[in-house]
Amino acid sequence: MNQDQAKIIYQQLIELWKQFCERHSDLFNLAVDEYQCLLASDMDQLNVILDQKNELLHEISNIENERQRILNKVQELTQVKMDKIYDLITYLENEYGLSHHLERYNETLIEIIEKIQMQNKKNQLFLNKALLNISQLKKEFALSKKSVETYNRQGEKVTSAR
Repeated sequence: MNQDQAKIIYQQLIELWKQFCERHSDLFNLAVDEYQCLLASDMDQLNVILDQKNELLHEISNIENERQRILNKVQELTQVKMDKIYDLITYLENEYGLSHHLERYNETLIEIIEKIQMQNKKNQLFLNKALLNISQLKKEFALSKKSVETYNRQGEKVTSAR
């Protein structure tokens, strides 16, 4: 791979990482919106958000496929095995002095992904607590039979179980 090819590939990777960061930021925002819908018990809006998340995940998958295509191309041109983006960043830095922007985008992407993971854990914790509360309410309702004493017109006690 010559210097010009390296620069072109580097620019393609920068653009991909920019897209990764944008899409993952959108995904984080949707995860926060999902939590707000859970708190408000707004199931209609929650369904809309889940559909948007699925579309966004599909876009991210397409970007990932493009990343893999570029990585394969670099491996063919260089005959160097690269399994992770870190391998490519190291290669571009050592061979061509290229990686500063890509490294920063990668760090930003990692931070965004960590925020998404934390928000997803928060959403899951809320759902688990809600399910636990529903389960406890069902048990309490099933176990509690209230006995109510009432009297009829003749003044006789009438007992009914509810």
